[in-house]
Amino acid sequence: MGAAATLKAAIWKALREVKDAQFYTVDANVVDMGYVCDVRMQQDTVTVLVTMPHRGRPVYSFIGDPIRERLLALEGIREVIIDVTWDPPWSVARLTPPGRRTMGLDA
Repeated sequence: MGAAATLKAAIWKALREVKDAQFYTVDANVVDMGYVCDVRMQQDTVTVLVTMPHRGRPVYSFIGDPIRERLLALEGIREVIIDVTWDPPWSVARLTPPGRRTMGLDA
């Protein structure tokens, strides 16, 4: 695995460590909840494309800041950009099987 692929794998692993504070009673991370749509890398800058379950949710205080903080702790990353998309809208179909189990849904 090349350096870029290794770093991308580390990014996805780190994103699974970022919890959704709104679901403090369960172990809900931003990947399994389906919030992370895409991760792009360009040199030492990472852009994370995220979506939220509803538009009234403050992305940065609950999701953007923790994502940025966690990824900046990785060696080789100097900048993290959080982009938000509402298209397509979030739905329970975005939950991964572990996310479905976390939320008490059939996996």
